[in-house]
Amino acid sequence: MLTEKGIESGYELVLQQRLYEMYLMHEMEFAHLELKTREDLNLNAISKETKDQLLKLLRIHDRAPLLIPKSTSLGDRRVMVNDL
Repeated sequence: MLTEKGIESGYELVLQQRLYEMYLMHEMEFAHLELKTREDLNLNAISKETKDQLLKLLRIHDRAPLLIPKSTSLGDRRVMVNDL
């Protein structure tokens, strides 16, 4: 059984990977970041504006990871953590 902390860690890992994928897809728009690997994408170090742009691209491309709250089942509803 997964713990909530483990699920949150997995979510953060997937989020960082997908944000890096958006960076790669739109690298010219984010050239100022000069990232070489996914690990270089420090979400705490980039500006709120840049992070918001990357999150917006995730939603546009339908790549935002979903985190299903413990209290709901798969059949109920899905909530994106960014909306909480």
